Amino acid sequence: MQEFPQGIAIHVPKCYNEIGRDVPTNFIMPKLNKNSSIPLYQQLARNLQKQIRSGTFKIGSQLPTERELMQLYEVSRNSVREALDVLAAEGLVQRDQGRGTFVADAKLKLGLLRLTSFTEDMQERHLQPSSRLLKRCIEIPPAGVGELLQLLPNELALYVERLRFADDIPMAINMSYFSLDTCPGLADEDLASDSIYALIENKYHIHLVQAKQTIRAAHASKPEAELLNISPNLPVLIIEGVVFAQDETPIEHLRSIYRSDRYEFAISAIRTP
Repeated sequence: MQEFPQGIAIHVPKCYNEIGRDVPTNFIMPKLNKNSSIPLYQQLARNLQKQIRSGTFKIGSQLPTERELMQLYEVSRNSVREALDVLAAEGLVQRDQGRGTFVADAKLKLGLLRLTSFTEDMQERHLQPSSRLLKRCIEIPPAGVGELLQLLPNELALYVERLRFADDIPMAINMSYFSLDTCPGLADEDLASDSIYALIENKYHIHLVQAKQTIRAAHASKPEAELLNISPNLPVLIIEGVVFAQDETPIEHLRSIYRSDRYEFAISAIRTP
């Protein structure tokens, strides 16, 4: 039994100390009840949730490894992994293959009532937005996309794919098609550094007023996970839709893949008589 300054006494197995990691002074490790109807992984998840939310484990700090949690709580590897999956789905931790599990920043809550760009969203939250241009080309869009943009069959469009960052952390992948008729010369702009919505409004004097979008959950593919620096098969949020100008002309078909461990979307619904 080891005593800590706050007077909290806990038993710390040798496996935790021998790697040289500092044990939080207010670390609480209640024994899990193996006779409870509540599964062990849920009990473990609840305990870790409390310690993260109380600040015992600070943002950016590393949780004990899977092996350490197995020995600390006397549970199987499957129970540990299921508990960490619960924490990751809630956005409390970020699992980095090869490095470990780290306490994540709080999720960004984005409203869906206002049409804003990624740049505007991040600036409103006092985060530094940036982009990496992954692809830019002029091509014939998929038939369904061309129809939504009201293009003629085989009409060309500008395709732009960008990886979006906030404070140098990858947050989302944006894939967009733009009509060349409405935004001629857009392909020659600095699409990595500039906000495309700002370019469209300031240079082409097109006022973007609304977007019709759908949201669904999916598992990240291996290439998407690598770009977003997340574990393969971690759930992602996909927003897909069309952005319209004031005269109801479709300007952009967008498909954005957001990290579910960093984002949640807030919707305000009104019941009409």
